[in-house]
Amino acid sequence: GGEIPEQDLKTYPRFLSMIEKSQFRDNFIMNGWIDGQDVPNYYFEADVGINIDKNIYEVKLGSKNRILDWIRAGLAVLSSNVCELTDIIQSQSIGYTFRPGDPADLARIILKLASGRHMLKKTAARAKKYGLLHFSFDATAAPLLEWVKCPPFAPDYKMDRKIILDGQEAFKNLQLISLNQQEMIKGKDARIRELEARLHKNPLYRFGAYLRALSAKTGRNK
Repeated sequence: GGEIPEQDLKTYPRFLSMIEKSQFRDNFIMNGWIDGQDVPNYYFEADVGINIDKNIYEVKLGSKNRILDWIRAGLAVLSSNVCELTDIIQSQSIGYTFRPGDPADLARIILKLASGRHMLKKTAARAKKYGLLHFSFDATAAPLLEWVKCPPFAPDYKMDRKIILDGQEAFKNLQLISLNQQEMIKGKDARIRELEARLHKNPLYRFGAYLRALSAKTGRNK
């Protein structure tokens, strides 16, 4: 991976800086973003794919396509246990999990796997067999297709819903929303100014601006 344009330009450079200062810097190969068609080659050459996530709702309510890609490629998986998929990996013993937010637990499992690499191939083979059977589109869509045949209403259908919010409280909420929106706009504006400054410093842009000005001047002279 690497920095994410328009979203996060700090985390990856900071990580690179930490690596450079580390006594283990020679153990890292950092290639940033790579072409999608080259990604599988990394899966085939690696011993284990490691996924690290925070224990937040975005992760808990979702899944991880990268983990499914690793399973299909026959690559062993090590992930923080944060969603339904990693629960399955743990319960079915088709991969390895660690407690989210616990680097010591992650380190312990990595050292264990490093000293027993023969386990990884066997675990990966079990995961691939299980994944092809249970993680296909047909398998994962089966409950939805069954529900569509006779879709019931949600359990809270027709239940009374009461929202108690007096005028003053509602006004405070609107003020808070407005302030948040203003801060977001300020951040976007600052980012736009930063990108424009970079663009204007680009030699190609400056040369193009020169040609446009020259063309406009020539047109006036005619």
